[in-house]
Amino acid sequence: MRLSGYRDTDRDLLHGHWLRGELLGLPLGPRPALAEPVSVPPPGGRGDERLYVIRDTAFVRITGIDWIARRGRLETGLREEAAADAKTVLAQAVAHAFDVLGLRRVHGTFTPLAGASTEPLEAAGFVREARWPQALWHDGGTVDREVWGVLRDV
Repeated sequence: MRLSGYRDTDRDLLHGHWLRGELLGLPLGPRPALAEPVSVPPPGGRGDERLYVIRDTAFVRITGIDWIARRGRLETGLREEAAADAKTVLAQAVAHAFDVLGLRRVHGTFTPLAGASTEPLEAAGFVREARWPQALWHDGGTVDREVWGVLRDV
């Protein structure tokens, strides 16, 4: 399992049933038949965004990159059958952000829905920085969202 550049043949990885903009984009489980999957746009030549894939497993998107402050927002989306690989995906994403892109801080939002574990985030070095109570309407009610970040000591 290796992080690689996005190609048009990877387009099907950009659609799935996870919450938009999630740091740990895991499948949400049973969804209504008419519920549209979330779509991540393919790269469009923006200088503040990078899109990578782990073939047949997940996408990794780093967006809002501030090259001066050396920070960016991380989003992932994993296929349902690859949910067990969340630790590996996050570890590779963080390593790439730090070692290849030269970023110093990576952050993202996490929505702790029923059964969602923070273990993959913690294993990749993330810590919870903030919580937005009742930030999102999901499945007939409000849910909290959290900001998690990881900082490289230099």
